Amino acid sequence: MAMFQTQRERFLGGLTALVVLVGGGYFFAFKPGMDFYKTLDDQIRGREKTLREKRVRYQKSKQIRARFEKIKNTLSLQGTEQEKRQQIADELISLLEGVDIVAQNLSEPQADQVDDEFRIYSFRLRGIRTTRETLARLLYEIQNSDAVLEVSSLNVKRSSRRGDKGEELSVDLQISRLVEHKVDRKRKRSRRSRRS
Repeated sequence: MAMFQTQRERFLGGLTALVVLVGGGYFFAFKPGMDFYKTLDDQIRGREKTLREKRVRYQKSKQIRARFEKIKNTLSLQGTEQEKRQQIADELISLLEGVDIVAQNLSEPQADQVDDEFRIYSFRLRGIRTTRETLARLLYEIQNSDAVLEVSSLNVKRSSRRGDKGEELSVDLQISRLVEHKVDRKRKRSRRSRRS
C-alpha cells in the first residue's frame, strides 16, 4: 500500500501535517505560554496594588504613632499638684484665646482619681459670650487637641444681644483633661495596715 501516490494526496497530506503541527503547537506550546504570562502579569498587578496599599497603611501608621507619642507626652505633667493645675489652666486659656474666646469665670479645677494611674481635671467655664461659629471652632479644637480633652457638659442659651458677628450665645462649659498620676500602692497598703 503506497501512501501519497498522487500529487494531490501529497499536497493534502502535507497540508494536514502542517495544520496538525500548527494546531498542536498552538494548543500545547503557545496557548499555555500565553496563559502563563497572563497569569504572571495579573499576579504582578495584584502585588503592585498590595504594595501600594501597604505603603499607604505604613504612612498612616507612622502618623498614628507620632500622634500617639504626642498624646502620651501630654498625659504626663511634671511638678506639684498646684503646678499641674496651673499648667492645665494655662493650656486651656491658650486654647480658648486661640478661637477668640475670653476665659471669664474659669473655676478652680476639680481633680478626680480615675484609677491607680490617671486623674481627671475638670474646669467649668460659665457665661461665655460667643457665636455659633466660634463655639464650633472651639469644639473642633478640643476634639483635635493632642491633650486628652473632653467636653463633659455643655449648656447653650441664646442671648438677647446680637454681636458684630451675628447672634450671641451664652455658654456654660465643663472641660475635662486626663493626666497621668500614678498612685504608689505601697503607701496605700501601709496606710491601710496602720488603720487596722
